[in-house]
Amino acid sequence: MADDKFTLGHFEGFDDIDDVGRVAKSPTPSQGESVADTERLRNSVIIHPVDGGEQRARFTDGQGKPLLEIPLDQIVPNEFQPRRIFNEEKLNELAASIREHGIIQPLVVTKRPDGRFEIVVGERRFRASKIAGLTAVPAFVVPKMANEAKLEIALIENIQRADLNPIEEAKAFERLQKEFGLKLSEVALKVGKDISTVSNLQRLLNLPLEIQRALIEGLISEGQARPLLSLRDREEMLQMFAIIVRDQMKVRDIENKVREIRNRKIKVKEMFTPDPVLESLENLLRNKLGTRVQVNRGSKGGRITIEFYSDEELNDIIQKLG
Repeated sequence: MADDKFTLGHFEGFDDIDDVGRVAKSPTPSQGESVADTERLRNSVIIHPVDGGEQRARFTDGQGKPLLEIPLDQIVPNEFQPRRIFNEEKLNELAASIREHGIIQPLVVTKRPDGRFEIVVGERRFRASKIAGLTAVPAFVVPKMANEAKLEIALIENIQRADLNPIEEAKAFERLQKEFGLKLSEVALKVGKDISTVSNLQRLLNLPLEIQRALIEGLISEGQARPLLSLRDREEMLQMFAIIVRDQMKVRDIENKVREIRNRKIKVKEMFTPDPVLESLENLLRNKLGTRVQVNRGSKGGRITIEFYSDEELNDIIQKLG
């Protein structure tokens, strides 16, 4: 392996990478050439489905690929990775598959100034490889990329795999606009979605954090949450959210109830009849812990929220739970 020479195709600007494998030397590009390389990468890396719903990154120039075996301790995650939640159960399943079959689809990385490699595509495989006990992984090394391109490619990969929850997706769209100055129409074009779809997702960030967390955890769906944006204030949203979770309301029913509330035909409080069992449990926990406790139950489980207002109070709660 150490004697092999990997050709770079039309990608330029790689330094020697003798510490992890050999790559043919080529001149360091100017700033303009780096931008051009980034643009070529956007156009030449295709993420497409294969059997089993997996994704494969491939280059379309038909030339050699700089594929290396890179030690895991020399790889760092992409700071522009839009996904913030990694399902532990699915990671363990992927790790088991990697132990048995190895990594079928290499990661895509770029070399950093400090000599380490930053992930562009494949953070799940990277994390699962650590769990599986691997010390190195195969990876395609691509030229230095602009930060916008890193976020864009990571975002597109996750969207195509349907891996992001609505809040992660919305925050990634917002980041493309705020940090890189893209217009809403430009974001929609880059990710292959309608402008209205991108706009509706971003509006979810106007929901109270409690409801955003429920979306992240899958307690409610995007369709169930969206009608809440029509309500007048945070308190109404939270009250209606509690009713949705309690009654496992369907989207159409939620839309109808929200319409009635907006037309002042009913008040949210009139709809809210606490579950006596959950109310009793809340009172029990509140008396034991000495703080406000909320218990919400949904179709896929539920959530217990314990409030605290200082580090001292948090430590006191932990001791009482222990």
